[in-house]
Amino acid sequence: YHFIKEQVEQGVIELYFVNTEYQLADLFTKALGRERIEFLTNKLGMQSFTPETLQKLMNEDDE
Repeated sequence: YHFIKEQVEQGVIELYFVNTEYQLADLFTKALGRERIEFLTNKLGMQSFTPETLQKLMNEDDE
């Protein structure tokens, strides 16, 4: 905490408010519903695959 506070005071870094709706860290720190997970993974440019889709993709690589 003190390190960050000092860096802010020195103008080295700036902190910005992030609305809860766009808090991407929630994806890694909270239990979320499917809709919320899909929204956040999309914002990160990630994709969510079902186990069946992953298996299919793995089999395609083996061919």
